[in-house]
Amino acid sequence: MLSQEVVKEAENWRDKILYSFNMNDIISIEAVEGGQTRAIAFPDSVWNYTENGVEKPVDQTMARNLVSLIAGLRCDTFASGNDIPRAASKDPEVRVTFTVRNGDMHSFDVWKPDESSSNYLVRKVDGDMLYSFYDYYGSHLVIDYEKLKTG
Repeated sequence: MLSQEVVKEAENWRDKILYSFNMNDIISIEAVEGGQTRAIAFPDSVWNYTENGVEKPVDQTMARNLVSLIAGLRCDTFASGNDIPRAASKDPEVRVTFTVRNGDMHSFDVWKPDESSSNYLVRKVDGDMLYSFYDYYGSHLVIDYEKLKTG
């Protein structure tokens, strides 16, 4: 049993947690991509979705799943040597900002996959660590309405 704890790859010893909040403390999430702003907010008892100020119906369970993902955001792996030039050579496509009940705001930048990699890259705005997310989780981080809409 001891060997299972000691024999790990070096990457598995590193902290992969970006954020650790109670999901009920997050009151809004906004993703800005170019001229488009997508947001979900919890003003009273339900999550509301807006896209450039236009409200659209959203599945409450899917909205809570997104909030839960961001509240306990943990990367799949760390960016590799091949990913770092991609992040260094171009601006991030999306900036995600979320607000917690006490008014604190937290932001991270997202680079979407391209022809050189199928992973999403994420870096906290005030951080220097570059994280990597596989497509499934990464595509949720940019607030994709197709994954949130009702029925």
